[in-house]
Amino acid sequence: MLYLKNFTEKLDKIKKLINIWSPRGLSLYGMVTIIKSLLLLRVVYISSLLPTPENIIKELNHLVYNFLWKGKDKITRKFAINDYEGDIKMVGIESMIKSLHLAWLKDLWR
Repeated sequence: MLYLKNFTEKLDKIKKLINIWSPRGLSLYGMVTIIKSLLLLRVVYISSLLPTPENIIKELNHLVYNFLWKGKDKITRKFAINDYEGDIKMVGIESMIKSLHLAWLKDLWR
């Protein structure tokens, strides 16, 4: 239960940051930069150490994509994550968390 408290505190900080950055009229690429550098940074460390509950990932996805599109998604999330020339190159949150956990395996084999 303690790890849920840790995650809910991080989600509350993310909500405050979203309230600060939402009215600024950023471009789509600017919002993706804010998501990558400020919002997701709040959960990276704790997600690398603790198992991240599905409901936290779902809530984080909801907050981030609601901030990005200012409401309902304009394109599919899979297309937003693609790494093609000219795409917005959004981060796949669930993939990011899984890769953080896999990074620990490298250290275990040493």
